[in-house]
Amino acid sequence: MVVFAHSDPQIEINQNFFDAFYQMVERYDERVIFVHRNLGIDIWSQKSEYNGISNLEVVAVEGSKWPPMWMQIDPLTGTFNIDQSSWYDEYMAKGKLPKSP
Repeated sequence: MVVFAHSDPQIEINQNFFDAFYQMVERYDERVIFVHRNLGIDIWSQKSEYNGISNLEVVAVEGSKWPPMWMQIDPLTGTFNIDQSSWYDEYMAKGKLPKSP
């Protein structure tokens, strides 16, 4: 499951949402990727087993940046690829989207 949000799990005002969200994720049998925009970081980041939850990945997208983040998920292997730097330049140079992982 992929969840897109504008809410940072580390901001206290969001804690009511995340307390319930973490409980739901812990009961879910599949991987959960939580993607959010974070203006407080210089570059994007990815954290596995977030908050001690084995099936939770948290990805913080660098805000106010061009190009937007490219995220490609392979549901057969359970892997994903993230690029928030070079994919657009490669696309423009080659005229095609980047190859999957």
